[in-house]
Amino acid sequence: MQLTQGDYGEAYLANRLHIGQIHQQIGLEPRWYMGAYSIYMQLAFPRVMTAFEHDLGKGQRIFLALLKIITLDTELAITTYIAASEEIISSQSREILEIATPVVQVWSGVVAAPLIGTLDSQRAQQFTERLLERIVEMRASVALVDITGVPMMDTRTAQYLLEAISAVRLLGSQVILTGVRPAIAQTLVHLGIDLSNVATRPSLEAGLRLGLDMLELQVLHRDGKR
Repeated sequence: MQLTQGDYGEAYLANRLHIGQIHQQIGLEPRWYMGAYSIYMQLAFPRVMTAFEHDLGKGQRIFLALLKIITLDTELAITTYIAASEEIISSQSREILEIATPVVQVWSGVVAAPLIGTLDSQRAQQFTERLLERIVEMRASVALVDITGVPMMDTRTAQYLLEAISAVRLLGSQVILTGVRPAIAQTLVHLGIDLSNVATRPSLEAGLRLGLDMLELQVLHRDGKR
């Protein structure tokens, strides 16, 4: 009924966009929406032609006008449906990135950021942003960046790490790169990546000990032994 009222202003557009959002929320797929319009067209065409059987030219113009507004209506609803779905996917992707790049406090003044998997530009930016935010939030002086879970190291990944380290240093904090396996070390040397000015340790435990030394702290056993 709305299609044939002839008012296609802002209120009409808002209503059609809202329908697309509702369809996405309740899981009504576009094929059902388009299938319903296919039925409408099958029902409408013969009735229009019958009503204007003495003026077929006018009947065709009316039918084409109806088809035009149906096409617009379908485009609006499906575009909104897709946009709503993409927003959900984007939100879920952000949540996955946050889970995949945790930054936790392991000691007063020390945070740890374990990396798992490969780094691309989006994830590297997300990692750097979260690391910097947590450093400021927790007033950390030392950040342990653990790459034990990074399967391979290439020039791009190494560059992302160096950029993150430089950003941390601008905040006045120190970075300790942990989990540097022999294969990773050989790859970095082969790629010509200079980490001579970055503190490195083979394990997170060794990195934490170095971080505590930087803060002039010690962990003692109950018997007083270090």
